[in-house]
Amino acid sequence: MRYLKFCSALLSLTVSLPLWAFNPKPQADDVLIRLPCEQSLALRKVYTQHGKDRLADFKFQSGTAMSASPMAQSPHTDYVQGSFSDEEGFYYLLGKYELTEAQYQAVMNEKCPKEQSRALLLPKVNLSWFEAVEFTRRLSLLLQKDPSSSLPKLAYVRLPTDSEWEFAARGGLMVSQSEFEAKLPPLKGQLSDYAWFEGVKSADGHLHQGGMLEPNPLGFYDLLGNVQEMILEPFRLTRTGRLHGQSGGFIMRGGSYLTPSAQLSSALRTEKPYYQGGRESRAKDLGLRLALSLPVSSDLKGVRELNDKVSALGSEESTGKADGSQHLDTIKKLDELIAKTKAQAARVSEQAESLRNENEKLDSENDKLGSENERLGLANQSLTQSLQTLREQLTQSNSERDEMRDVAVAANLRLGAFLCSNLAATRDQLLYQMESAVTYGKRCLKTQTFCTVYENYQAQLEESKLKLKSLGSYYGDIMAEARATYQLALFEDSFEKLKKSGHKVYVPYLKQYYAHLKAYADASKDAQANLEHWTQQCYLIMEGNGS
Repeated sequence: MRYLKFCSALLSLTVSLPLWAFNPKPQADDVLIRLPCEQSLALRKVYTQHGKDRLADFKFQSGTAMSASPMAQSPHTDYVQGSFSDEEGFYYLLGKYELTEAQYQAVMNEKCPKEQSRALLLPKVNLSWFEAVEFTRRLSLLLQKDPSSSLPKLAYVRLPTDSEWEFAARGGLMVSQSEFEAKLPPLKGQLSDYAWFEGVKSADGHLHQGGMLEPNPLGFYDLLGNVQEMILEPFRLTRTGRLHGQSGGFIMRGGSYLTPSAQLSSALRTEKPYYQGGRESRAKDLGLRLALSLPVSSDLKGVRELNDKVSALGSEESTGKADGSQHLDTIKKLDELIAKTKAQAARVSEQAESLRNENEKLDSENDKLGSENERLGLANQSLTQSLQTLREQLTQSNSERDEMRDVAVAANLRLGAFLCSNLAATRDQLLYQMESAVTYGKRCLKTQTFCTVYENYQAQLEESKLKLKSLGSYYGDIMAEARATYQLALFEDSFEKLKKSGHKVYVPYLKQYYAHLKAYADASKDAQANLEHWTQQCYLIMEGNGS
């Protein structure tokens, strides 16, 4: 099997357009592909795992429960894996920016543009899904025929898949679990610093050049807003945690400069028909972003290796149950096998007895059958004993695993209570510093000697805000990891034990964290709103008004 293994150093290119024409925000680990007309295409690596197991694809939850369009954006399980690998793991390559007019013309036109203009730097729009696929076909053939290309021979360009787009939009492996599940990836400023959307404070009804705003955590620009981006596979509606079986039109992701800011999210996913009014569908805010890919296997050896790996996967691994219940299924099967073995031994004994009674002349044969029966009996006894021993060992292993799981669950509850109390204390400290800053700020206006004290309180105030945000993020992360790893029912017994044995000052915070944990699945995906909600409820406990 052949994977792309090349460094991220920039290709040596001679360009007539300035560098910002195709990569306005260059980074050292960008990957550039040569295009005609002295253009190039910038891509970024998106790691899906940091191991070496080809079959270990990344499982994540697409969509969101907080959507006005549940048929298109309801939560459902998805998987993603990269085609390429290096020393850090497996990854796929995705366009750093939306495809520009200049890049499109360089591939599709026989002659290069004679004049350079800023219009060539805008995203390519008003093309159909079929024209987008035709563009990827032509570019792939150019790459195949380029003797100077450092790409593998079978590498090709295509539209990204739905899972590749959303995994990158959410921040991939670069963000925490709670940040990944949020409505938007982590933003250091306002949404308008990252996306062009409807309104005079942002796009103001105009298409904009890519790369002019801030990137997402993986270094991609304009995944949200500016132009809607076409996806490779057809649209399927979502229902009860999975995709529906019917295929429809094509998928558009990310919204555009005509989309209201409230609708923008990493889960934004809409359908557009391939044809409208007797023509192929197009739109003034519809464009594309490219992906570079490889076949799953390129030779017979690779096919054999993958077949062997897939065949080696056990049924217990395939179940993927987080609560360990697959081991209970194994014990049940062992019990059934033990019972079946005993039944077989009983039937052999009955057959031998029947033959003895049938005819005394068959004594010699009966002796042989008796010997065989004895041998089978010993073999069955040995097999039964082995199976019984295996069952006992597995039961003991499951017991030890359950003990470790219970310890982890209790530790999560204690940590949650501790963080809740810290959120309350930090908020109390923050309120005191805010009051002090206001008081000494007024005094500073009257007497210069109070200005130093005012400045000290201002500095402490900023430190407390950062501490509160960090604690809130950690608080959300341990809830997200707990709900992703264990079933909620496992926490109930541990909570009752800790509630009885905990200190009376500590128990209210334990109750509050347990309540937040139970409600986490239905909580808002707005990280800032969650932080304020959690902090306020923990603070009320300190004030004597909480649970």
